[in-house]
Formats: sequence, C-alpha cells, structure tokens
Amino acid sequence: MNKSTLKDILEEMCIEEANEFTNMKDVPKHHFSLRHHRAMKKILSVEKQERRELRPLPFTKRVTVITLIVLLALNTVITGVATVNGFILREHQDNTELIATNTDNSPASIKTEYFLSDIPDDYKLFEKDTTAVDIYVHYKNSQGNNIIFQQTVKKDYTQYFNTDRTPLEEVDINGHYGLYLNFKNENMEDGVIVWDNGDYVMQIEGNFDKNSLISLAKSVKK
Repeated sequence: MNKSTLKDILEEMCIEEANEFTNMKDVPKHHFSLRHHRAMKKILSVEKQERRELRPLPFTKRVTVITLIVLLALNTVITGVATVNGFILREHQDNTELIATNTDNSPASIKTEYFLSDIPDDYKLFEKDTTAVDIYVHYKNSQGNNIIFQQTVKKDYTQYFNTDRTPLEEVDINGHYGLYLNFKNENMEDGVIVWDNGDYVMQIEGNFDKNSLISLAKSVKK
C-alpha cells in the first residue's frame, strides 16, 4: 500500500467520522494527560524553533496528519542494540528505546509503593496516577517547574528517549545501575534518570541539573 492510498483511506475515515457531527461545537474536546505530554517530549525533539503564524488546517486534515506522523514514527529504522545491566538499549535514528530485562523474579504488579523522601519545600503534589503495574507522581512548584517520579514493574517498562543530540550517561543510584539523559535547553535545566532497583524500574525527571537529580533519585524509599 503506497502513501497516497493510505492517505486517501485515512482521510475518508476522518470525513465519515466528522460528518456525524452537525456542528463543530458538538465535537468532544480531548484532554491529553500530563503523562502523555511528558512521554511525547522524549520521542520528539525539544529543540525550539522560530514561531510563525500559520493558517489552521481543517479538522479532518489535522486528524489525518497526526495519524500519518504516528505511522511514520512506528517505522523508525533500528540502528543498533545493546544490553547493559538490566536494560536493552535499542537505538533508532533519533531516539533510543529502553526496555527492562531481568524480569523473571520481579513482581508482576505493584506490591510495594516507593516515594520521594526529599522533595524541595516549594513543590506540591499536582497529579498522581496509579495502576496495577505503575505509579506516576507529578509535583510542581509556583514557577511551573516539575518533578515527575514513576515506578513501573519491569515487564511493562518500555520508554523512548530523544538521544539525537545528547547520549545516555551511566550513573549510580544507591548501588544500582542507572542511566541519565540531559534535556537542558537555553531556558532551563531538565533531565531524567532511570534505574533498576532490583524489583522495579524507577524513573525521575525534573528541572534540575545532573547532581541535584541524582540526589532526588537517591532519596527514593519504600
């Protein structure tokens, strides 16, 4: 199936769905969670581009474009695979897929909840999402800076990180092997640390420099 045929099929589907609504005001507004936005940030480049005024696309074409972008992303070429201390690193053209290994003797669901024991005073709980296989906790301060902590069972942990410009670095978190990635730009510090604590995969992201983020990661307790 060529791209032209795929585009025609997707656009026809979108038009059929859009025709169900007699007025655009009837179209339900979708709200993407903060978890979704943070995950997408790791897949897509965070490089700031010059803003320019654009004419909005029609509703059906916007849906089609988004769908095609997702399909193209799923077909990213794998350029290398490595296994390091509990993780498989599958390198794509502009991102790295991180998969947890050593899952045989690890919990299949969240049995023990971990938490950050040393949160800066000006950060308050903003959002928390708990499932059988992961816990997502988001803290925010008055300046809009973030701390995001995730605990995931190993068999369900797969993440994509934008490593086009910055490589993953090895770090030690209380004797456990971890990986650090710097998302820093000209406006603020930003980074993420992922580590396997023996039972679960822990991940912490925040607007901090490397050493401060490591200190936060080392404060995780049960």
